[in-house]
Amino acid sequence: MRFLQVTFALLISGLTLWTEFDPVKESTIFTFEGNSFTFWILCTLTVIFAIINIRQFFSSKKVISFIPLLLCVTSISCVIWHQKKIEKLDNSLTKFTAYTYDIGNDGGLILDFKVNGHLKAEKRDHWTVTYYWGEYSQSHDTLNLSIPFNFKISRQALLTKDSLYFINDSTKFFVYRQ
Repeated sequence: MRFLQVTFALLISGLTLWTEFDPVKESTIFTFEGNSFTFWILCTLTVIFAIINIRQFFSSKKVISFIPLLLCVTSISCVIWHQKKIEKLDNSLTKFTAYTYDIGNDGGLILDFKVNGHLKAEKRDHWTVTYYWGEYSQSHDTLNLSIPFNFKISRQALLTKDSLYFINDSTKFFVYRQ
C-alpha cells in the first residue's frame, strides 16, 4: 500500500512541478490554466495522504509512513516558492517595453524588459494568450535574449531610441519607455 502511495505522490508531484517550471504557459478563454488543475489535485492528494499516513503511523509506529505526505508537501512548497519568485520578477520595474503586431494574430507580441534582466513576453492569438519567461543581457545597443519562444526569431536584437530590430529578421518592434 505504501509503495502505491509513494508512486502516486511522485507521479502527481512530478507532473505538477513539470507544468509549474515550464517557461511557456498558455491560457485560453475556454480552458483554465493546466498548472492549477494539477496543483489542486496535488493539494487534495496531500489531505488524503495526511489522513491515511497518520492512521498508518498510529498502527505501525514507523515514521516512514509519512513519506508520501512529505513528497506532496515538498512539491506544494516548491510550486508556491516558484510562483512567488515569478510574481516578484514580473512586478519588478520595467526598463522598456517592445511590441509588434506582426507576430500573433490579435494583439501581437509584447516584450517586457525588466531592470533586473528578467524578460516577460506575451503573444496574443485569437482566443489564446501565451506567456514566456526568460532573461536578457544588454551590451551597448545589442540585446541578447535567452527565452524559449515556440516560434522562430533571432536571439539578438539591436535597440535604438524608439525601435528594436532583431538580427536576420525583418520584424520591427516599437519601443515604449516608462
